[in-house]
Amino acid sequence: MYHDAFPKLSDTAYRKNYISTTGRVLARHDLTDWLSADLSDALEYQLYPDADSFNYNYLLNRAQASTSLRIGTAVSADASYQWSQRLAGALADQNYTDHTFRAGIDGWFEPGWQAGISADIARRRYPRPDRSYWDISPNLSLEWDPGSTLALSVRDDARSTVYDSTSDVYYNQFQNRLELEAEIRPRTGISIRLGPQFDRLRGLPAPQSDDYSELALAAGLDFFLNGCLWLSLDDRLGTRRYAAGDSGYQSDYRFNEASLMANWTILSVGRSSLSLNGTVSVSPEWHADETENLSAATASLELRYGF
Repeated sequence: MYHDAFPKLSDTAYRKNYISTTGRVLARHDLTDWLSADLSDALEYQLYPDADSFNYNYLLNRAQASTSLRIGTAVSADASYQWSQRLAGALADQNYTDHTFRAGIDGWFEPGWQAGISADIARRRYPRPDRSYWDISPNLSLEWDPGSTLALSVRDDARSTVYDSTSDVYYNQFQNRLELEAEIRPRTGISIRLGPQFDRLRGLPAPQSDDYSELALAAGLDFFLNGCLWLSLDDRLGTRRYAAGDSGYQSDYRFNEASLMANWTILSVGRSSLSLNGTVSVSPEWHADETENLSAATASLELRYGF
């Protein structure tokens, strides 16, 4: 529930009080030493006392079956199927049924090499054909980490979305993101990450006004102290250029996405622990059209006790 304890932070009219309830059951069984299977079902209900067409009540159910296979000590594979259904009450156009298949395989090779490949295939159906789609997301990764002060990695994530019936809002598209990263560990408890990232979005089969190319430099710092304090600082500085930057909907811009996460274990006795967790993020954008400049900031603080 939202409150007015910090009135200066009440800068949006889109907040709505809501009640959210979730429940999940899971059954896991090791069929053999190298093969295991899971069955799970999760139910989520979200209720808005003051519902509207944007903030609507819904009941969402997710059932999943998955299996994991270990082949010796160097290769592992997994596969899963998830069925989801959302019922939105009076807003029947927000109902959907979703089928998602996933499969992946990972391998570890000497000296310090790891390679992985996976793919997700999803089919989501809404009452309207221009919102129903197929989604295919293949992923590739390669990492070299000999356990020394330097590690290198490359990752490529692609996504293709094809709608049953296209429109100006819902159109076929292909997105690809390539990340290169070097991690340096100058001493125990400290690691520094640095590398470029390339991102492209293209409409299919013809270009669209939202098509863009993005180039960014990502940097990060992780700090561990005596197993009780963890700090992680990340920053992405880059530019995004649209194929039709003068379309009236967006303009080219520079951005800086910075975030800080912290975890401090205040007290730990046996299995019981008291910890303080916090996050802060700031994301300013500087557009070619200065009237579109914006900046978003979020912060959270959590005191957690576990036993």
